[in-house]
This record gives sequence, C-alpha cells and structure tokens, in this order.
Amino acid sequence: MSCTAEDRRTAHQLEAALAVAPRVEAGDVLAPGSGLRSGWTIEVVATGAVAGPHILRPLAHYGASIADVSPQGNTVVATVTIGDSSTR
Repeated sequence: MSCTAEDRRTAHQLEAALAVAPRVEAGDVLAPGSGLRSGWTIEVVATGAVAGPHILRPLAHYGASIADVSPQGNTVVATVTIGDSSTR
C-alpha cells in the first residue's frame, strides 16, 4: 500500500474502530517505513485474546490482517497490517 491520503485515512479509521473494541487498551498507527513492515501498520495492545469478533470484524472490513501477536506481561501486542504486509 502506498503512502496516500486515502491509505492514511483508512489506517486511522481502522485504529479508531479497534480502539473501542472490548479489551483493547491502546492502538498506534505506524506509517510505511517507520516500522519493520513496508505498509501501514497498527499496533494494538489488548488484554486477553485478539481473535474475537470485535477485533476481526474491523480487520475484515478494512482489508487488514494480523501479522504478529506477542504476549507482553498481562497484555498482548498485535501487529495489524493493511495491504502490503511484507517486511523490510
């Protein structure tokens, strides 16, 4: 996915949709080139499982996927990618 206004808007809309999901504590949008992935990335901090319908529905709606899930103490950090999910 390229760095266009539409792509940026989509990433922020998805982050906003995930932010109100149950058990999501925080979310952060990373632009292409600012992380390990070449496309727009959203890091989501959640308590418990990240595979519930409140997380998966917005991902499907915005064409996103979960690229990584890492336990971090009592929380889980999920890396969500939009479009191009390749690593650099």
